[in-house]
Amino acid sequence: MTAVSNMFAPAVSMARSRLGGLIAVACAVAGGAAMATATGVLAESGIASHTPVERLAAADLTVSGRQYVVQDEDVDVSLTERVPVSSDLVDTVAKVSGVEAAAADVSFPAVILGADGEPATDPTVSGHGWEIAELGASDVKGTAPRDDREVVLDADLTRAEPGEEVTLLVNGEQRRYTVSGIVDAPGSGLYFDSGTAAKLSGHKDGEIDLVAVKVAEGASVDSVTEAVRTATAKSAVEVTSGAARGNVEDLASGASTGMLIALSTSLGGTIVMIVGFIVAGALSVSVAGQRRDLALLRAVGATPRQVRRLIATQATVVAGVATAVGVAAGYAMAGQFADLMRSWGMLPGTLPLSWSPLPGLAATLLLLFVVQLAARAASMRTSRMSAVEAVAESRVEPREPAPWRTAFGFVLMGLALASAMAPIITRSEAAFISAASSIMPALVGLALAAPALVRSTTGWLKRRLPVGGNATTWLAVGNSHGYALRMAGAITVLALAVGFAITQVFSQTSMQAVTDDDLNSGTKIDATVTAPAIGGLTQRDVEQIADQPGVDAAVPLIHTTALWPFTEGDNKRADELPMLAFGSGATSVIDVDVVDGDMSKLTGDAIALDSATAWVEGVDVGDRIDLILADGSKVKPTIVATYSRGFGFGKLIGSSDLVTGHVANRHYDAIAVAGASARLSDWAADNPGREVGTGAASAGLAAGTASPDRWLNLVVSLALLGYVLLGVGNSLVAATTRRRSEFAALRLIGATPAQIRGMMSREALLMTVLAVGAGLALSVVPQSILGLGLLGLPWPQGPLWMIPAMAILVAAIAWLATAAPTRRALRVPPTQALPAQD
Repeated sequence: MTAVSNMFAPAVSMARSRLGGLIAVACAVAGGAAMATATGVLAESGIASHTPVERLAAADLTVSGRQYVVQDEDVDVSLTERVPVSSDLVDTVAKVSGVEAAAADVSFPAVILGADGEPATDPTVSGHGWEIAELGASDVKGTAPRDDREVVLDADLTRAEPGEEVTLLVNGEQRRYTVSGIVDAPGSGLYFDSGTAAKLSGHKDGEIDLVAVKVAEGASVDSVTEAVRTATAKSAVEVTSGAARGNVEDLASGASTGMLIALSTSLGGTIVMIVGFIVAGALSVSVAGQRRDLALLRAVGATPRQVRRLIATQATVVAGVATAVGVAAGYAMAGQFADLMRSWGMLPGTLPLSWSPLPGLAATLLLLFVVQLAARAASMRTSRMSAVEAVAESRVEPREPAPWRTAFGFVLMGLALASAMAPIITRSEAAFISAASSIMPALVGLALAAPALVRSTTGWLKRRLPVGGNATTWLAVGNSHGYALRMAGAITVLALAVGFAITQVFSQTSMQAVTDDDLNSGTKIDATVTAPAIGGLTQRDVEQIADQPGVDAAVPLIHTTALWPFTEGDNKRADELPMLAFGSGATSVIDVDVVDGDMSKLTGDAIALDSATAWVEGVDVGDRIDLILADGSKVKPTIVATYSRGFGFGKLIGSSDLVTGHVANRHYDAIAVAGASARLSDWAADNPGREVGTGAASAGLAAGTASPDRWLNLVVSLALLGYVLLGVGNSLVAATTRRRSEFAALRLIGATPAQIRGMMSREALLMTVLAVGAGLALSVVPQSILGLGLLGLPWPQGPLWMIPAMAILVAAIAWLATAAPTRRALRVPPTQALPAQD
């Protein structure tokens, strides 16, 4: 503590005279803190946030299936469908001391039809057994349902009175029911007698969704929860109390919390890397402006460790102020980001963000750690020099970079190029990721090799300048050559902006292009029938549509997920794969470009795999593989075909029989229709809740529709690009500002202000050309390889206008960030500017 305090006063004193360079550090740290805090809020929300309990509010705790698959040393994978539990648990739990009541809960699609025959209630309303309403009913008007023709309605759903009849659509079938009672229960629902509800739920005998438990008055909820856990320990279930019950009631919110954790983890690494890059660059400029001061400190006896500690203390003081601003902005950003995700349907509107000081504290500690490392690294060379060497180099930067640095930089760029070649070898998602992510090691390699590249390039230009040519051009090239390290730092951050923007945008558009190509080539759907208002379609709907005149095929479709378990060393892992499940006759509506096998065999216990995935996993047609379905059911289906259009149709296509045979009451999401039929609209009009759309758009298989996660990636990329450009501009301003004495010396030997401005403009032009050239080489080449490997088109797939647009933007930033501080510096008389410290 004493050592730190001893460094504080000189650090602050030096900082006051070097505000230009430190402002760039402050801006870089503030932007990094904002993004790190926003990411942290999302991560904490994924861990600690829960949807408010509604329908199960009267239950003090729940007993439900485990909605996840355990991964060793990694985040568990959420299951998106309800995992059923044994109905025997109701009696087991009811016998536990302190339990007042235990009720079985099941859910199934059920809506009230209005006078016009259309659904009159929200599709989130569903049917349940009467006992779950009884658990928390505070006021019942009428009687409980006694048979399969009676129903109790929640008071919020209807104005009907007991004894009146209502028309309900239950599991897609229309039927008249007598209202036996009206109940004021938590949440909205339609309540049937227990036997009817069990039958309508579609569960196998002896299975239910969950057990809702009410604790006796005076008993401790925590104690009863532990007792229930002990009583059900052999049943592989989760006993949940408190706010977490909301995630049990609403599975979508539970799955969203897992998505938030995964998203934050994914973004976190990229953000930390870019923040570290920008902060390190800003600190390098700041330290470069203090070389003379540091050299003098070495001359008067300061040790290398003291010099590094002084710079680290100075940077930490600045970062401490900047992080406070950044953290506040980060909390605001998190709220806006969550609203955007909700608008795209990626986050339930009922799931609140978790607001606590922890994300801000974590972001502060992370940024301070990055600043400490960057500051000590930036001051390492100067601190290790002898006092004489330090004084000499305070005016002229080292002319030759370390040989290892250049060699290692070229090795990294070579490895990045090799990584970008993956799409030429295999047409797969892994190859796409390999090519798209090659930009990061390439940019690190450029940062290491840039001084040597700049010195070589400017040396070549210098030798070719005509004798007696333009003085400002000669000065610009000579300065760039003599100060290659300074020029290289600016080029690297500008190239980072170009390369990052091109890669992020064109990666998304390339993925969209190859997905669209697969879907355009492989979709043969003429019409799509959906029923979002009533919870889905049934086999009865499939049969009726198939009987319509002009319909050649009606194939049911389910969008679901499956987990592919595997071991990695001694650790259990599971890859989550989106799965399209088609009914019989899939070849009538899709053409996935079969590589091997026969898609007509996609019935019963069968799946088809993307050929690249099959090759990577070492499986083939006829093999059986282990899968875990969305409700946790473990299956071992047979591979009946492999196909090449995996970008459009996913890595895995299953038989709808495989899903409906294991997932309770699983209705179809859509029915894909082949053949033109004018009667479909008439059929839909006669069947409430059904909708008919042309083509494959309603089936989720239409080309040209970007998924929400791609839009999310684009938004995040644009935010990061803005941060990078801000960092670039601030660093260039700081680097130009510290050249005041250089401008003064030039003026004293005869250079005019116009010549100095011309010199800086030419330096900015040279910097822009080299930066844009490097950025494009490191990004456009991999993106062209991506287009060649995935689509056979050897150029980036996307808006080509973005390439010149980025070049113009970078040129504008380079010019403005050098021209403005140059003009300010030239307003000071040279005799006053020359003694000033740079």
